[in-house]
Amino acid sequence: MLLIAGMWVGTLIFPASPSSWASHLSLGLLFVAAGATIGGLIYNAKKIAPAVRLNTVDVLYPLTPEERKSISRQIAGKTPVDEEHLVIVRAGAVQQRKSLATQLVVMPGYLFVLVGQVSGWVGRGDPFLWILAVVTIFGIVAVVFIVRDFKRTTRFLMGPAR
Repeated sequence: MLLIAGMWVGTLIFPASPSSWASHLSLGLLFVAAGATIGGLIYNAKKIAPAVRLNTVDVLYPLTPEERKSISRQIAGKTPVDEEHLVIVRAGAVQQRKSLATQLVVMPGYLFVLVGQVSGWVGRGDPFLWILAVVTIFGIVAVVFIVRDFKRTTRFLMGPAR
């Protein structure tokens, strides 16, 4: 719906010519990006943020880098969980899941902005289009890795009660 509204506004702003389709699409995708970002931020404020106490210090902050890596491996399921430090590992997993969830609800807005820019550059035949296309692909790959880590963290937290 936002894409159509943005493209309609684009037809009002830009002169109607066969080459202006990219500008219309770019503006439509900008509307979608704004809607996705605003919706993601509202969802974050209503559903994700209340699940974790805000303004608390990261539970992994006082640990050494090796201990943080060990906890990350336990959360990812790469090493067995150390039962002595289960409370710390679970607290770290909760905080990690909250931050990953926030990234997941905001990232689509960034991707729509990048795709909108790519579509705008395609219409003009810009020679540096490939740079923005590579950045967009990296953004998509980043979302895939965030989803993977979110699933691993969820699997750890929803695993068998210890």
